[in-house]
Amino acid sequence: SSDLALLEKVSAHVSHYLTLWHQHKLLQQEQDLLEQSPAVLMQWRNLHGLSLSYVSGNIDTLFDLPAEALRQKQAVLEDFILPSSLNDFNFLLTNHQSGVAAAEAHFQIKSRNNKLFWVKLISRAFFTNDGRLDAIHAMLIDHTANRYTEVKLTETNQQMRLLLDASGLGTWDWNIQSDVSKVNRRWCEMLGLDYELFDSSS
Repeated sequence: SSDLALLEKVSAHVSHYLTLWHQHKLLQQEQDLLEQSPAVLMQWRNLHGLSLSYVSGNIDTLFDLPAEALRQKQAVLEDFILPSSLNDFNFLLTNHQSGVAAAEAHFQIKSRNNKLFWVKLISRAFFTNDGRLDAIHAMLIDHTANRYTEVKLTETNQQMRLLLDASGLGTWDWNIQSDVSKVNRRWCEMLGLDYELFDSSS
């Protein structure tokens, strides 16, 4: 009977070990999946001031930023944000500290090898019962290609507008979804309307 009791204890320990091993394996698979994700996960905690408490390792491969140095507080994300973009990043953090739950910011970062990236940071804030900011969870996504397309589209639109204005043609654009019309000055002149008084919402 003492052998049976000992066997039951060993069996319980083996069972517990196998459960822990299985949980560890699942955690490892989730970690591997995260490392291959196109988004970097980040977390800031507000203990004695707001500081980065977690960053996924794929920040190394996606943006060439030092994950371990950021985790160990040997570097801060702000070190890699371009000065011209720092206000946008700080504005997001300040909004969360003021009670805003969800936010989004676009800014530029420079990697260790001086490569420039446009990034989109989507964040969610968590608050304590008394309304104090507890943590910010965020996803950092490479937005460089989208930003390049947006800039090219804006440039193309501006060039098209200049060509139309120079051609002397009257133009009328109607956005069906928003039911907003846009016309150029020549269109109003052709119809005898005052461009300054034209109501674009009708």
